[in-house]
Amino acid sequence: MKKAISRRIAFVSMSSRDSAMWFSYMGLKKAIDCKFDNVDFFFPTNDQDKHLENEFYYDLSSPIRTLISVLTLSRSLCNNYSSVFVFSQGIFSAFLTLLIGRRVDVYCWGHEFDSRVKRAGLLRGINYLISDYLMSFFVKKIFLASKPLIVHAQNFYSNEKVFYSPLPLSGDFNSDFLKFDRNQFRKMNFVKIVFFGGVTKYKGLDTLCYLLDSFKDSEIELVILGRGELADISPGIYKRFLEKRNVTWYNDFVSSDLVANELIDADFMYVMYDSVTATSQVDIANSLGVPVLASNLPFFKEKVLDGINGYVLEGEDVVDFFVEYLNSPDFISRDEIFKYFHSSGVNSECVSRLNDAGVFN
Repeated sequence: MKKAISRRIAFVSMSSRDSAMWFSYMGLKKAIDCKFDNVDFFFPTNDQDKHLENEFYYDLSSPIRTLISVLTLSRSLCNNYSSVFVFSQGIFSAFLTLLIGRRVDVYCWGHEFDSRVKRAGLLRGINYLISDYLMSFFVKKIFLASKPLIVHAQNFYSNEKVFYSPLPLSGDFNSDFLKFDRNQFRKMNFVKIVFFGGVTKYKGLDTLCYLLDSFKDSEIELVILGRGELADISPGIYKRFLEKRNVTWYNDFVSSDLVANELIDADFMYVMYDSVTATSQVDIANSLGVPVLASNLPFFKEKVLDGINGYVLEGEDVVDFFVEYLNSPDFISRDEIFKYFHSSGVNSECVSRLNDAGVFN
């Protein structure tokens, strides 16, 4: 096959539709659509019978059918596009890259380069490790949403191939938050904390449990938005939930509407993780004028300006922080956070960095 002479660019994602990367992909589409008209987005679907335009079959439970679908997609990409941006890691992303890498320019987005197995589990971690190795031979440039990951990515990719770009704001929040009435804030005499995301070990729930145990139930309310094994990860918080004390838990894949409605009433979003490479949680919270409570990690120290759009804390300081906050809750105004969020422009920065690296040229 000859390399396509068209200057069109294809973005392809192989993330499931209930994953954080899927919504980041949708956010990228919304950020790019208003600035460039030579870009097309391709979406995976597990519907065997109905494929809309720019959709391809993708289902890990049917690997042979998926391989055939990816092969067909690769032919179309080679014939019609000069470059392809792969917005996911994994064996099928590597397979697509192998098929098109010598015919068109391939860019990719990486998100798991550090402690793959610990963060993603044994099978997914090995999957990412193998795919990263294979893709490194064909990818022209790789983008990472976390600067600390750059060093790890350089173990696979040469230095000149590795670039930083922040993740765009999640696609569903991009649209839903535009409908939000910023004047409808709650007036309560207790602190409401929202935890949003998968309930997993590295997200600092032990510290959160310690915080709840240090105050009266009437002083702090916790809302958990995300599924997981809460009973195993934090038995103390799970016990509070069962006893209908000051913990509410939505053990499901929650909608952006529900997240927005809970954040409207929140004082903080909790992101005091034990480790982090990238997350959209800070931007989601800030887009509603909500500050974050973040752990003292390099990613958060870059995303969170202490006292401006949130607070960076050590675990042992969180109780003292809330003692002070309960006595004087007007730490940061929502207007200040709105102003900071719009000036920081995570979507604009993301697209600008891709453009500066030559993706759209």
